[in-house]
Amino acid sequence: MLAEQHFSDMIVNSLPGVFYLFDQTGRFLRWNRNFEVVSGYSSEEISRMHPLDFFEGQDKDLVRERIQEVFVKGQSDAEGGFVSKDGKKTPYYFTGLRLTVGNTLCLTGLGIDITERKRAEAAIREVAAIVQSSDDAIIGRDLNGIITSWNAGAERLYGYSAEEVIGKPVSLLHPPDRADEERKIRAVLRRGEATEHYETVRIAKDGRRIDVSLTISPIRNADGTVIGSSKIARDITEQKRIQAELERWRRELESRVEQRTIELTVTHKQLRAQIEERKRLETEMARAVEREQLRLGQELHDGLGQQLVGISFMMTALCTKLEKTSTRGVREARKLETMLRQSVDQARNLAKGFYPVELERHGLLSALQEMVHSNEQAFGVRCVLESDGSLCVDHKGPVAVQLFRIAQEAVHNAIKHARAKQILVRLATVADNIVLTINDNGIGLSPEAAQTGGMGLRIMRYRAHLIGGELDVLNGADGGVTVTCTVPCVTAMSQLPSPSTEPTRSTSVAV
Repeated sequence: MLAEQHFSDMIVNSLPGVFYLFDQTGRFLRWNRNFEVVSGYSSEEISRMHPLDFFEGQDKDLVRERIQEVFVKGQSDAEGGFVSKDGKKTPYYFTGLRLTVGNTLCLTGLGIDITERKRAEAAIREVAAIVQSSDDAIIGRDLNGIITSWNAGAERLYGYSAEEVIGKPVSLLHPPDRADEERKIRAVLRRGEATEHYETVRIAKDGRRIDVSLTISPIRNADGTVIGSSKIARDITEQKRIQAELERWRRELESRVEQRTIELTVTHKQLRAQIEERKRLETEMARAVEREQLRLGQELHDGLGQQLVGISFMMTALCTKLEKTSTRGVREARKLETMLRQSVDQARNLAKGFYPVELERHGLLSALQEMVHSNEQAFGVRCVLESDGSLCVDHKGPVAVQLFRIAQEAVHNAIKHARAKQILVRLATVADNIVLTINDNGIGLSPEAAQTGGMGLRIMRYRAHLIGGELDVLNGADGGVTVTCTVPCVTAMSQLPSPSTEPTRSTSVAV
């Protein structure tokens, strides 16, 4: 008996799909291992369940009817969604038979997963719907050229109904001068090859000649043997007309362009000359501005500055004399002496602002260091300069001058308008570019200023343009403004004409 039971279990467990046996009360008496795998329930759980527990909604009602039908008629089948323990629903086909086990009337059945079949049926329905609703003419034919299918698009294109053409040769659509095409198409199909976008002419039922583009694909049976073909025909009559019209316009356009090109040649030369002249004038203006700043700096240095220094020396001498005669007069004189020294410092700072002597003497980095130091001393703002020291720029050339002016303007704006307390000036070489960055922790730009920009921003952008660079001004995420000027090293190292900014050597007392 044990051997027979073991053999019976082997047979049951080898069955495809799910095998089950239950009595009229719905109590499971036997099932195969695959039933447990598919359902996700253990053997103990299945023994306490009813067959309807594996179905939902309409599927449960249908299965209930078919179970009753098996017990009445002896057999039945059904399709339904088999619900596993994790809630997954899988389409199954069930077939059931009535049998008597001992004295108990039972139902035994087998369920097969039909997921792939359902997908294939859905795909077939979708393809059929696409074919029937397509605007293109889709025609099926056998290897002898006999029409086997004809969609609505073919009816609209050629004017024949399906009843009129199915079973007839496809050559009825061929004009007399294209009779040889059918022989060539059959030869290609027998080789199992497809033909795409083949442009030809066909004849409609009313005799109209229609320009069409054909795509012909072989149809194979299950063994891979070519048994026919599908032909998709698209009406390209309007496309052909448009192409002809476009070709006419192309020839007309080429003629007009050729004529206009001749007319514009002289104008182009004149425009190019105007652009070159504008660039020359901009360069000259920049030179003139630098020369004027140098002149004003020298006037402050050699004129007003030296006079103030001289008066300061005289006031110091006067104070020394007054100390011997008038104590009250000494105090007033000392006040004047202090005011004169402050005026001397202001004159010095103004002179450096118009043209930094440090730039002419020691180069860009030294001038920037002097600039940040003087602003830190004058305004009590923490101002720091950082540099990687690997700059590809003439430190005393025109690019250096414009970079210094941009930094000078940006720092001035940060102190005066943004009320910044910390300013970082950084000069470095990044990816073959000189990058000057001025970052502050002030109140940032207002939306209006960020959009339009004031005079200072426009001047900085103009200076960047003069040296072939770009200027970006952005509000920081945490406040403040970041001004970035980027100049390609190729531009910085090129031999740009340097403005005449060589200061006159002064032998007078330094301010």
